[in-house]
Amino acid sequence: MRGLGAMASYYQDVVPEFAPLVIVGAFEDVKHLSDLPRSGRIVPEFGDESIPRLTYRHDRIIYVVIADTAEILTAYHSARPLI
Repeated sequence: MRGLGAMASYYQDVVPEFAPLVIVGAFEDVKHLSDLPRSGRIVPEFGDESIPRLTYRHDRIIYVVIADTAEILTAYHSARPLI
């Protein structure tokens, strides 16, 4: 499981009482990507402007921009290495 679903599952397992707040916040944070898909910062590990990221709390949400459409690839804790 990847993306926001994996993030939701992780928080539900680790801090179930806090999970709804985190999950709703993460989904709210990525809503603007439908209008502004290139609004994230470039992922330094890739250096490719078509693979930006958003940071929500301690998590990085990595997505790809194809034809001005954002598709979330993965979400994970920023302390973990990407590659």
